[in-house]
Amino acid sequence: MNELGYRIINKILSVIGVSHVEKVYRIPKVSDGAEGISVSVLKTEEVHDLVKRGQVTFSNGDLQRIEQGIAVFIAAFSGDILAGYIWYAVKPYRHSGPYTAYFDQSVLCGYGLYIAPDFRGRGIRKSLINEAQEWAYEKGKVGLIEAINYDNPASIKSANKLGYSFVGFSYCSRWLPMKPDVKKLYHLANEVVE
Repeated sequence: MNELGYRIINKILSVIGVSHVEKVYRIPKVSDGAEGISVSVLKTEEVHDLVKRGQVTFSNGDLQRIEQGIAVFIAAFSGDILAGYIWYAVKPYRHSGPYTAYFDQSVLCGYGLYIAPDFRGRGIRKSLINEAQEWAYEKGKVGLIEAINYDNPASIKSANKLGYSFVGFSYCSRWLPMKPDVKKLYHLANEVVE
């Protein structure tokens, strides 16, 4: 489907009161990653350094998530060049506008994946997931999930290629009920956690 098709579907969904449609996946254990890439969970100061060097741009709110223990930032480097990163939520987080993303606290919830163009197709995502899984298990979590906007075909294709298990759709709607198993694992609500 092309961009126009997604815009039409989004318009139809918004008219009938359905928004923020995401595909929810469980992430399996992955075995290998990219060669020559170092990956680590970064502290706030290290992310500030990346911002100062112009390798990323984030809001203060993003950085506060790390400081408050709401999220972890995992980065992959080739030498001193940022190859990619992903955010994982540890606790419910502000998704967008008045919406909060809630998820089963036994897992980490992935969001905000970025792979630099020169590093795409080289296993960076696997390397990031490996590091996230190790960190999660050290913290007593049982695994990882990821919610991907349904109109992001590149990320969905990559998730399917990596063997992610599709659990179902999450969305905001006043009248359309969500499947209980998906809602238990991940859902958005029109509430804000501060």
